Amino acid sequence: MLLPRSVFFSLRASSRDPRRACLPILPALMLIVTGCDDGGRLTGGEDLTPPAAVMDLSAVALADSAITLTWTAPGDDGRLGRAELYRIRYMEEPVTDDNWGVAKAIPSVPTPSMEGTEESCTVTGLSVATEYYFGLKSADEVLNWSPVSNPASATTHEPAPGFIMAWGARGVGDGQFDGPVAVATDKEGSVYVVELGNHRLQKFTGYGRFITKWGRKGTGKGEFMFPSGVAAGPDGAVYVVEYGSDRVQKFTSEGQFLRMWGSQGSGDGQFEIPFEIDVDHQNNVYVADHYNDRIQKFTSHGEFITKWGTEGSAPGQFDNPLTVAVDHEGNVFVTDEFNRRAQKFTGDGGLLTWWGRLGREPGEFLFPMGAATDAEGNVYIADHSHHYVQKFTGEGAFLAKWGSQGGLQGQFLGPEDVAVGPEGYIYVADKGNHRIQKFGYPRD
Repeated sequence: MLLPRSVFFSLRASSRDPRRACLPILPALMLIVTGCDDGGRLTGGEDLTPPAAVMDLSAVALADSAITLTWTAPGDDGRLGRAELYRIRYMEEPVTDDNWGVAKAIPSVPTPSMEGTEESCTVTGLSVATEYYFGLKSADEVLNWSPVSNPASATTHEPAPGFIMAWGARGVGDGQFDGPVAVATDKEGSVYVVELGNHRLQKFTGYGRFITKWGRKGTGKGEFMFPSGVAAGPDGAVYVVEYGSDRVQKFTSEGQFLRMWGSQGSGDGQFEIPFEIDVDHQNNVYVADHYNDRIQKFTSHGEFITKWGTEGSAPGQFDNPLTVAVDHEGNVFVTDEFNRRAQKFTGDGGLLTWWGRLGREPGEFLFPMGAATDAEGNVYIADHSHHYVQKFTGEGAFLAKWGSQGGLQGQFLGPEDVAVGPEGYIYVADKGNHRIQKFGYPRD
């Protein structure tokens, strides 16, 4: 559009009658020309139409200190033409017209393109693991400002935890493993590992020193038939779920048998390949009932409380749930095999949120096999087929990823489970490498 400018006009009228003199020139008129119509003719009047509000602003974190914004150029008058300039601001709460003035401005923003053009801008220098909210306004050449855009937010990534140590090798001896498929920690920091091949449970210190073991192949009390999950309750009890016997067994922390429950079937308290188990702060027990496509909840004595889930891909449904993890607030996280996603529920099965799909990008999965939560409510998910672990906030915002296929330190070969100890250390059951790996963040 044309920039505003003053144009002066004069007017003189005459008659067809030659006997009449021309009328005098009228006083000069001034018209503010503000643009052209579609035919290129001058149009007058004051420009009061601002650019339209951007309604498709989106934000994606690229690294631990950068977020990229994208949107569609709105135009000048409404959605026509080209705006004159942008202003982008951000803060740690949603940006609105009311708090626009206190939000931090981005110093370098792109020059607007013609309406309908996809625009982008990368914001750097942000704090790690922080959720930022963004807002955008645009103005025309006379500084008519649009309303603030739709809200957009993203959480910056954080560095991956560092490798600390690993222990284990293939074998049947103390401290050796044959397919470690599940790992758990108790409030004292002890580490429990169950093995598919050796049909037993081993207990270690947080630094891999062997403490004790129990179990052998069988269906009797204290015996295991393909144990697939382990959990330690706040009361110190240890629970093991077996997909070969479709049951749960409860022990003391030293391996003394206490009770068991479950059988094959689809009734309450029955299982079809129970895959994982966890315990909440009230000692309630949750089991991922794989082929029944549900989660079952029990008391610590094995009394059935409730269940939820049916087969399907809709939110709240499951397609072979693989793991269950409970955070310190009692929220329950479930991953399933063929929906390639994580879902968050209340302790009674009310759906809160979900995320994930098939893929290799952050927040995507191929075979999300094991999960755990930390004291801050973050969620760790081991992807068996991608050979890495991803970390998310409790709402599903991606934070970090580490690991690759291999046998070196920090690499994995089909990781099947993850656990977080009371001091924040992260333990991964590296099944294909027959070992446990321990990771952590620098200590203050």
